[in-house]
Amino acid sequence: MSDDTVPTATVATQYRDPTTAAVVAGAVRPDNTSDVTTAVDGATVRTEVRRESVGSLSSSVDDYVVNVGVAAAVVAAVDGRQPDATDGANGASDERETRDAADERETRDATDDTRRDTTDDTQQTADDTHDTHHE
Repeated sequence: MSDDTVPTATVATQYRDPTTAAVVAGAVRPDNTSDVTTAVDGATVRTEVRRESVGSLSSSVDDYVVNVGVAAAVVAAVDGRQPDATDGANGASDERETRDAADERETRDATDDTRRDTTDDTQQTADDTHDTHHE
């Protein structure tokens, strides 16, 4: 795959100050591979991720956002405060968790619907069998 067609994503996270941005970038850089670059520009951390497939890119970006969220939460805890909107990827991490919880509920609801349908079919079959033997 040529460099022009390699799936690429850039994640930019804004922090309350340049020191926080530098600390968060320093925390996530050890996980960077040769296809991941992280730079700090003032209070902004920009990370570019390149992967051979969109699926791999999506997984890598998701992992990165989790790592940035954890790093930002640690910085906030060290500062003696709760993470907030000025803590970079914290909002994105919360959104992903909300989306995952909604997906889990949808899966659980679909499973419950399938169980109800199966139970109804089984009951109908039992009723049909019972009716056949009494005719």
